Amino acid sequence: MLIFKKKVAIFISGKGSNLKNIYKFSKTSKSKFDVTLVVSNKKKAKGLVFSRSKKLRTIFIDKPTTAIDTAALAMIPGVDTAFCRTTEIISDSAYIILNRLGKDCSGNFFIDDEVLASEGIVDLDKYAVVPGTKEFIKDLYVD
Repeated sequence: MLIFKKKVAIFISGKGSNLKNIYKFSKTSKSKFDVTLVVSNKKKAKGLVFSRSKKLRTIFIDKPTTAIDTAALAMIPGVDTAFCRTTEIISDSAYIILNRLGKDCSGNFFIDDEVLASEGIVDLDKYAVVPGTKEFIKDLYVD
């Protein structure tokens, strides 16, 4: 009987130690899944090197050009997250990317608002913490 394994994506942000263990297990007869995609929010994550060495699709998803309302950002004194976007902008962008052909996007660098714009989504008001906000805090890492 032919058994098909589920395809899974692994999300990483660092060395990829969990990725390596999950990948190793996926190659055993006990595994019911294959690792087929690795997604990172850090362009220089060492786990991406491992992923490429195993010929896995890799995708880098960066933040948009504006700050995202997260618990970490809210802990910074003086930051008003009312001038940020919600995390939904990241998930919607990831959905678009993950539904593209791997050969078209594997190994690329993505900015969320640019991904959305490529699909004709240019009204980003629904991603504002406070709808109608026009001036946002600039992202700390994207120039």
